[in-house]
Amino acid sequence: EERLFYGDFESGDTFDWYVARGKRWRVENGAYRAGPGGEHRAFTGDENWTDYVIELDAQLHRGKGFGIYFRATDPDRVDGYCFQYDPGYGRGAFLFRKVVNGRERRRPLVVQWAPRDYDWYSGPRHIRLEVVGNTYTAYVDGVKVAELTDSSFTHGGIGLRTWGPSEASFDNIVVRSARQ
Repeated sequence: EERLFYGDFESGDTFDWYVARGKRWRVENGAYRAGPGGEHRAFTGDENWTDYVIELDAQLHRGKGFGIYFRATDPDRVDGYCFQYDPGYGRGAFLFRKVVNGRERRRPLVVQWAPRDYDWYSGPRHIRLEVVGNTYTAYVDGVKVAELTDSSFTHGGIGLRTWGPSEASFDNIVVRSARQ
C-alpha cells in the first residue's frame, strides 16, 4: 500500500490543511483540534485520489459529533461524502451523508444506531474508513459500524468537520492507497 498522506501534528505544522470554515482550528497537545462554535471544515489531499483507506485517532471532547469527509472536491463548496460520529443524531448514530455544494443532504444515506450505552466521550477512538469502488466502510476501534454503497462521487481528498457546540481533536492521520 502506498502512503498518500500522513499527519501527526507533533511539530504544530498544519500547512497541508486548507481551512474552509471555522476560526477555532488549532494544534493542541499534539493533535489538530476544532470548535466549539459554528461549523469547522478543514481539507487535505489530492482531488484525484480514488480508492484509499483513511485511519486516524479522533476524540469528541463535547458536543454533538464530528465528521470525516472523503472523496471531497472543491473545499469551499464541497462535494463528497461525510462519515459522522454523531451522538447528537437521535439517540446516537454512525452516519454516512452526501454533501453537495457545501450542504449535507437532509436525510443521511445510512444511519446505524449505536448501542444505547455507547460512551461517545471517554477518550480517543481509532477510526478507519475504507473507500473502495462504490463501497465505503467505517470502523470504530476495529468494529464495523456502518457501510454505504453509492456511486455519486468517484474521487477527491479528505476533510475534518465539527459543528455547533462540538469540540474534537484529530491525530495520527494516515491515508493509504487501496488499489489492488
